[in-house]
Amino acid sequence: MADAMMYSLALEHKATFWTQDVDYQGLPGVHYFAKPSKNPGATTPLT
Repeated sequence: MADAMMYSLALEHKATFWTQDVDYQGLPGVHYFAKPSKNPGATTPLT
C-alpha cells in the first residue's frame, strides 16, 4: 500500500517512480529495475 501512495504522489508531481516491484513494471512514469540475484552464478531452471 505504501508503494501505491508513493506512485500516486509521483504521478501527481510528474516525477519518475523508481521501484524494484515488478507489479509496477510498464506503468506510466515508472522506472523498474530488477533486484540483483542473490546467487549470481546460479542458473534458473526452465519451466
